[in-house]
Amino acid sequence: MIKFPTVIAILLFCSVSFGVFLAILPAFMNERSISESNIELLFFVFGISRLVSLLASNFLMKKFLTSILLVIISISAGMLMLYYSHSVLEFSVAVLILGFGFSVYFPLTFEIIMRKTKENVGALIGAYEATFGMGWAFGPLIIGVIANSFGSSIPYLILSVVGLFVLGFVFLKRKQVMLV
Repeated sequence: MIKFPTVIAILLFCSVSFGVFLAILPAFMNERSISESNIELLFFVFGISRLVSLLASNFLMKKFLTSILLVIISISAGMLMLYYSHSVLEFSVAVLILGFGFSVYFPLTFEIIMRKTKENVGALIGAYEATFGMGWAFGPLIIGVIANSFGSSIPYLILSVVGLFVLGFVFLKRKQVMLV
């Protein structure tokens, strides 16, 4: 995985964001006066967004670099929208955008390493999954501490800004994510 710093950056950013989305966002929505039934509805909207996005995965593979950049932009923008959201409608737009990014980042990043590595594939898959797991596990923990210390909306702003840095890094290293 050390040979794939761009994949590591994308994977950590996305898995941290996804872990925060699943573990912390419902409480944040509740704090913003979104009812439990509306939170459930918002997660249904998120699921539909993911499903529709996966139906477009064949097209996304043809425009690979653009798709990777769109994934990062969508997660960063979705996190920024969460920071500002106070209504069901605002949260709906955010989860629709995040649904796209969260549904396609995993297969896109996995495709990069699978196409560029022919040896020791089992160990690579394990390292890939471990990187994903680190973001998933430690992200909500660290972000939870930040939320308790600085306010419950600040983590979404931080993740949005981090996403912009990841976007810039991937753009600068774009040759590393090209499939040809």
